[in-house]
Amino acid sequence: MSLGTNTLCLSTPGRVVAGVDPPSVAQANDFTDWLAELPPAAWLEVGRSIVGDRPQGAARDTAWTALQAAVADEDLRIAAWCVRDAVDTSAFLASRAARRWSNVERRLFAAAHRAAESAALALLAGSLLPVDYFMILYGPFTNRVGGARASPSMPAQRRVATGRTG
Repeated sequence: MSLGTNTLCLSTPGRVVAGVDPPSVAQANDFTDWLAELPPAAWLEVGRSIVGDRPQGAARDTAWTALQAAVADEDLRIAAWCVRDAVDTSAFLASRAARRWSNVERRLFAAAHRAAESAALALLAGSLLPVDYFMILYGPFTNRVGGARASPSMPAQRRVATGRTG
């Protein structure tokens, strides 16, 4: 679904609407579509990678602060709301697919949900975010499979900037 700049988004599972750079919108759309397909086990896998990487927590906080500033400075608030709505919808659908969550699984799922929001917003912000911050925020989803197709490719400009080719 692609709406104009002055139109509020209407949520459908995994879709984002924004009035920003079309490649960034497309990448955020692809990512949220991918999230909508993820089974609960894949969300938990991402959560494990976040919870198990405590030393990266401070760097994630710094990158998140920079991302929030970029969203505010470039007036991407409505687009960011749409991204968050699409991520929340995908997370809701995944959580409903699970029978019962243990306390540990709930904590892992919450970590994955926060990471998914960060990654989707980093894709939306595009070149407004320094490469190292982008990598920190998108990193938990790089090459994750978890029973679903691999996460969307890192945007081409990010692969070049980081020296990655695939």
